[in-house]
Amino acid sequence: MKLLKILAAIVLPLMIFQSCNKTEFAVNQEEGGLIEVKNPALNYVVGNTGPYAATVRLYQGEVKVTKVDVYLSFTSTRQDTLIATDEVVNTQLVSNTVLYTTITPASTNQNSIESFTFSFDDISSPLSIEEEVYPEGVTADDVIKGPSNIEVGDALPATDGEYKIGDSWTFEYHATTSDGRTVVQSNSTKVTVSTRYAGSYNVLAGWYYGPEGLRDAAIWVGEQINIESVDATTYAWSAWGAQFYSNWDTGDDQNNLYFQVDPGTNEITYLPGQILNGWDLLTPYENPTTLTQVIPIAGANINSVIKDDVGGKDQLNMCYGYNTEGTAPREFYFLLEKIVN
Repeated sequence: MKLLKILAAIVLPLMIFQSCNKTEFAVNQEEGGLIEVKNPALNYVVGNTGPYAATVRLYQGEVKVTKVDVYLSFTSTRQDTLIATDEVVNTQLVSNTVLYTTITPASTNQNSIESFTFSFDDISSPLSIEEEVYPEGVTADDVIKGPSNIEVGDALPATDGEYKIGDSWTFEYHATTSDGRTVVQSNSTKVTVSTRYAGSYNVLAGWYYGPEGLRDAAIWVGEQINIESVDATTYAWSAWGAQFYSNWDTGDDQNNLYFQVDPGTNEITYLPGQILNGWDLLTPYENPTTLTQVIPIAGANINSVIKDDVGGKDQLNMCYGYNTEGTAPREFYFLLEKIVN
């Protein structure tokens, strides 16, 4: 069975909002009302209740931004099954929308950077689920509802451990201008329930050995990759390989690298039965005499997390490979460093 069939699908749903009556979505700097969202995506890490910070840049033209109202809402996704076809569809559970805070610049004479903070209690307590949004053409009578941690009418859970990976809050920005307009920004800040090691990473080091020996001593160094949460301890390096080499994309989940982090020991282990680039995954634990080139490079921190509790720039020290029939295996070592916004 493909690994994809045994892992829960994670859908990060698109938020849909209703705008104010007097709204403009496209404005330029001369017209005023333009805001640059510095944090379009943030991870809410289960177990770290905050505070977190979001930042925007206010551009002041001839027309001034006098204030920015920040609105908050929440969305979860439930997997329902169509009665007629057994097809799984994603139904959104959408909360009410509340005014979270108002940003008032100290001066409108020049552009400014403005920030606000939030903690778990701040973004969970004001909200409750108001409606179910089914896919187009689907109604409640067409589906068998799947399990969910919340239902319509429920207040949001009071502890962060009750949320699913992929649940999300959204901050939407409404700028008021000196000529009396309300400009709803097309960009927002999405705060997704995640785990500590999900996020974007820089590749600090990368070694690649093939059957003929060293292929690349700096493979993908300087590139950025994304690590996604699957559940509280499981992560996915999605589109591994295919992100940089299209001919490595063999489909059927064969270029997603799944691993787990032990919260007590910080050890990285790889889910068994994986296929990488069409071949069986190799790990130093199960194949120590096969990955002879990269194990020494990984050193004492082999397949472990190097935590940075001060700056948040956690590092993932990862060593693995895949088997190839009739030749020596492909061996890889990577040192990844988390990007902190």
